[in-house]
Amino acid sequence: LEDLKRCIQKHHGRSLLEHRPFAYGVDGQEHKGGNDCTFLGGFLQFFAPGVAAQVKRVGHLAWETAQWGDLAMNHYSGTNKPYKDPMKAGIRTSGHLSYQGWDELGPHSDSESLYTVLLHLSSPLDYDGGEIYMHPHNRPNTPEERLLVKPDRYSALVFLSDENHGVQKIS
Repeated sequence: LEDLKRCIQKHHGRSLLEHRPFAYGVDGQEHKGGNDCTFLGGFLQFFAPGVAAQVKRVGHLAWETAQWGDLAMNHYSGTNKPYKDPMKAGIRTSGHLSYQGWDELGPHSDSESLYTVLLHLSSPLDYDGGEIYMHPHNRPNTPEERLLVKPDRYSALVFLSDENHGVQKIS
């Protein structure tokens, strides 16, 4: 994935790189955060089909374990329609995210997606802070109510994309 990111940056320049400030989050508070995203798009499926297939398998495992297909309310569609099996859904977007030079990533949701799968390429020993936090639906959006996760290197974190989440201060 690192090599694919470098290749895209080298051959496509800034056209597939986005410097994304998140000045305000869903909490209405100002944040000094954001990230740099290199969009991998269809390159992931073309040059790393095994990785793309594994992303879908990991999403399926989370879907099956959490029984998201049985949920009474699909927050994404706003209906009582169950969440679709990730093995039957496409990969809407893929990107390599970097937080170098950013303080944090304010609370947000990943609109237009059903699931978010984060693959961690860095060891948690390589940086201070940077915990991913979640604000489950219908819960206060305060630091005291945050569910914090700092995944191990090469692990995946899967969640429903409409759940509010962000990244704590990182250095």
